[in-house]
Amino acid sequence: MAATRALLSNGLPALLRPSLLYAVGVLIVAVIWTNCAAGRGAAAAATLVVTCPLFILLASVANVDVADMFFILLAFSLIHRAMGAETPSATRLVLAGACLGLAMLSRETSTFAVAAIGLLFLAGYGMRRGDFFLIGGGFVAVVGLETLYLRWLSGDMLYRDKIALNHDATINRWLPQGAGVPLIHPLIDPIAMLQLNHNFGLLTWIGVPLTAWLIRRGTLNAGAKRFAILTIVLAATWALIAAAWSTELNLMPRYFMLPAVLVSMLAGVALARLWQRGRYRLAAMLGVVLVVANVLCIWIDNHNYMYGEHELSAIAARVTEPIRTDPTTLRRSDLLLQWQGSANHVTDSPPSHGDLFYFNPAWPDAPKPGADWTVVERHGLPPTIGQIVARALLPTHMQSPSLMRELGRGAPDVRLHRLPQRRTLCQ
Repeated sequence: MAATRALLSNGLPALLRPSLLYAVGVLIVAVIWTNCAAGRGAAAAATLVVTCPLFILLASVANVDVADMFFILLAFSLIHRAMGAETPSATRLVLAGACLGLAMLSRETSTFAVAAIGLLFLAGYGMRRGDFFLIGGGFVAVVGLETLYLRWLSGDMLYRDKIALNHDATINRWLPQGAGVPLIHPLIDPIAMLQLNHNFGLLTWIGVPLTAWLIRRGTLNAGAKRFAILTIVLAATWALIAAAWSTELNLMPRYFMLPAVLVSMLAGVALARLWQRGRYRLAAMLGVVLVVANVLCIWIDNHNYMYGEHELSAIAARVTEPIRTDPTTLRRSDLLLQWQGSANHVTDSPPSHGDLFYFNPAWPDAPKPGADWTVVERHGLPPTIGQIVARALLPTHMQSPSLMRELGRGAPDVRLHRLPQRRTLCQ
């Protein structure tokens, strides 16, 4: 982030570039790792990852999710290569541990991957248990250095851990916070989300059965079987902990992105294996259905979660008069306004006669426009596929504003109003 800001200066391109670069890194690691394990056909099919809706979404926002996943995939690919040698390479294992440490520095949920390593250690899978300590050494070296650094700056050895375990007072698995499914019970809701939330497309319905077939009847060689076991252990451990840790994690798709990407890779290997065994039509049909479903699910989603704030920034850049708006919209658009030098151009003071007022109905604290306020500009997102289907199939009386907003992912139309001028005695 610091490097992109230094090269591109402050702005959205600098803010989003790290996620994009890490996403490219994830794709490179996934393809190279799959190629080494299962061949070129499987590596080509594993590029299904590129169409995964959740991966596309999180690769296009400023967040740590893709960086965290890059280091974890790199670590497990190194472990896979080390296990394939007669004598595991100490260098590869230490580097794998260091990558896990860098993942931990990116996001604390990377401990789920460390738990997967712990299961492999207990099972003694792939190499001697003593070799796993080399992974632990690389991990401790990176995390230990950061712990000492934070101790030096803050005076508290557990500074980061206290923040990580007390970072959010609003976690409640009984409240909708992004799962996109009706909440029934904390044990049932994660399963329903993985099956029905559009961020996973048909991956749960097709990718998981393909993975099961791959293990049972895919006739894998030693390297491919080791690849499948490592990825399945990692995906299953991560998903189970993310689903069960209801006191620390909201139920939302982003915490399940790594399992989704791993299942996409395994589904690619399974499709390649089907093709190699002469099941051309079945492999092509399943691959096309997966890709088409993913593309449609990407289209369903709102592609601008700060639509109202971006529109305010664009209007403020071309309108010379001061603009009034609600406090929430002003707070959320503050950085955008600062970048273009319009921070002093927009305020949340109450509008008066003749003022321009920007109305963003996404937030409840927005003052409602009066009947005599003139609409100067109106802007809105194109309808999503959900809205198009609802308008085509539902009767008019069932197309309620609340339903259409939900299908539009919460980005209603915004308006720039002009308040009426003060009337004088002459008038």
